[in-house]
Amino acid sequence: MSPRSDPAWHLSVLDRPVPMLLAVTGRVEVAAGSRRDDALLGAVTRLVQDLLEAAPGRAEEPPVRALDLPVPVLDYLLVQLHRREFGPVVALRRPCRRCQAPAEASFPLDDLEAARQPRLDGAELVRPGVFRCDGSVLRVPTARDLLESPDEVSLMERLVEGQLEPDSVAVVDAWLARLCPRMAADVAVECAECGLVDTWELALDEHLLLVLERERPLLWREVDLLARWYGWGLDPILGLARSDRHHLVALAATGSFS
Repeated sequence: MSPRSDPAWHLSVLDRPVPMLLAVTGRVEVAAGSRRDDALLGAVTRLVQDLLEAAPGRAEEPPVRALDLPVPVLDYLLVQLHRREFGPVVALRRPCRRCQAPAEASFPLDDLEAARQPRLDGAELVRPGVFRCDGSVLRVPTARDLLESPDEVSLMERLVEGQLEPDSVAVVDAWLARLCPRMAADVAVECAECGLVDTWELALDEHLLLVLERERPLLWREVDLLARWYGWGLDPILGLARSDRHHLVALAATGSFS
């Protein structure tokens, strides 16, 4: 089992079970689309928080906050979110850089996870979220750490216990890259029109927001159809899970409602 999918790894960076995300609703999709101008990490963190907050009667104390989730756990949740809502393959669509014709590529989530696994060899667990690495004791960063740190050195000063020595900056930086590799990969793409072979960067966090934004016209068409077919108002339709909304739209489109 890979570290990112291993419950023992999650417990080594988080002092509680990994939270579950509820299904994406139309309301969540609208909110995600309204954050297109926000910083990427901030927008993704708020997306995850919307799904965490949506659970009624959650008994956890203190409540889970997406800002305080370690980055590897946040990445894991994004993988599970894509797998559940959009399937096990990341589908990319962009214009060709040379001829501007639509180009497509796909990348399995399993391959993305396998390529971006935390590398734990040589790291000693001190307590959940804290590791001893080559003499430095450092904490795995959270989304809050990344958002509130103006530069890499400031981030390291937040994460290292004790004084950050100038000669240890490069070592700490290397360890952070090993413990928290970004969920991203390069994808080779060949244009079917002009034959250009290009390399696209796939960043899962950015891709998820892009897909939700790209689906907004579809969302409003589905809202319109359901409102006319079933006589429902906007609020109950936006409260439906995305998968349930698609199912009801399919029934309405085929006249299967009785």
